[in-house]
Amino acid sequence: MTGEAVKLPIEVEVTQERFGKTRSINVLLPDSPPAVLNTQNWRLEEVSIDSSLRESLQMKNIDETKLVGHVVVDLNTLEWEFVEEG
Repeated sequence: MTGEAVKLPIEVEVTQERFGKTRSINVLLPDSPPAVLNTQNWRLEEVSIDSSLRESLQMKNIDETKLVGHVVVDLNTLEWEFVEEG
């Protein structure tokens, strides 16, 4: 990544259901996100983040809602990189 970047927290939200738990991945945007993150292209990137992280995180082992890391998004290209919480 070479341009201006923004760091966005990633949360796995765990919701108790009647017969188990539902887990979802949320990209947490700041109150005033950069304008480029309010575009259709960025929404498509969010889908990509969710899909990629579902494959790499062992979500079934996460029992409560927690921050799992953050993504660093290049605002010029919308390329992103996930950095797991230490």
